[in-house]
Amino acid sequence: MKAPQQTESHQPTPEQLLTLLDLQISSERAKRTQRPKFRAGILIGGIMMIIVIAGVALIVAQGMISDLSQRGEMPASQNSAQAP
Repeated sequence: MKAPQQTESHQPTPEQLLTLLDLQISSERAKRTQRPKFRAGILIGGIMMIIVIAGVALIVAQGMISDLSQRGEMPASQNSAQAP
């Protein structure tokens, strides 16, 4: 037979559990303090990309409208407003 000391499982004491919990909490806090800088960069990059895409779309639309007006193919509602 095994001795009773060998069959018992070693349960951590409440003090050990608190120490382990404190270590885990401090490591999570350290991770969280590093993230906002990275998030801010992604947010700024995303906003800049949206602005650039909107600018390109505006330039393309303006070019298309300019080509239509030079050919005289503007929609009827705009041609009638310009007529005397």
